[in-house]
Order: sequence, then structure tokens, then C-alpha cells
Amino acid sequence: RPVYSSLFDGPDGAPQGTSIALQAAIEPLLKRYGVDVFLCGHVHSYERTWPVYNGSVVSTQMHNAKGTVHIINGAGGNTETPTPPPDHQVPQWSANRFSWMPEGKNLTSDMTGWGFGLIDATESSFEWRFFRALDGGVQDRFVLTKDSYTDASDDGM
Repeated sequence: RPVYSSLFDGPDGAPQGTSIALQAAIEPLLKRYGVDVFLCGHVHSYERTWPVYNGSVVSTQMHNAKGTVHIINGAGGNTETPTPPPDHQVPQWSANRFSWMPEGKNLTSDMTGWGFGLIDATESSFEWRFFRALDGGVQDRFVLTKDSYTDASDDGM
């Protein structure tokens, strides 16, 4: 399950339900061990955060960023609740989201919201690309880079 998901958080982007419990249980561990990327599914959509911690954007820069980038990649084709209610705001931590069905489209028949991710990683970089299944185009891309990997427990966050 995702720690952050604008689809299941409250209308103002505040966590609800399992998101609250997951943030309390998992985020301290992600910080303690210097986890740069948390990749999950479960929610049937695609969303990526900026580097975040405790519900706040820590950085919009991807070089030596503090915090964790959360990627939800559940856009494999299930049409279960793909569209957030109209009163939902896009939270400040949401950098890119996709798979929400445009008005009048049929997600099942035209693959509007489906896609897949690709990771390229080296010792000092992590590149993520999310491709739309419909046309193969890149919907989202980012590259995290680090000068060096050290113990993140003393990073001042």
C-alpha cells in the first residue's frame, strides 16, 4: 500500500485511513536508513511525489535530495476507482499523477490510464520513467543523483 496517495487521501491532501498508520510506521524507517525511493502498487493508478517526509515536500531538486520519492505504479489495467472525487485538491507533494480517466473515456477499452515503469540505476543515479501503454510516450521521468551514499540518520531532517 502507498504511504502517499492523492486518490485516497482527504480532499485537502491530508492522509486518511491506512495512510496515517503507514506514515507513522514506515517513514521513520525510510529516513533512518536513507531510502531514496519507495515503490509500491495497490492503488490502481500512477502517482509520484517530490522527495517528502512527514507530509511535507523536503526538496524539489533531485540532486542529493533529502526525503523519499514515493512512486505508486498500479496502472496495470484494473479500472477500480481510477478517478478522484472532484473536490480533491492535488497535494503539494504530488509531482506527477496519471491514470485518472478523462471525462467520457472508457479506461478499459482505450487504455487511457494504463502504463508501466522502467528503472535504470547506477552507483550514483536512479532514473525512473513511466510510459503510457496507449502510445508508448513518456508520461513521467526523473533522475535522482547522489555525490555519495552515507548514513542518513544525521541528515538534519
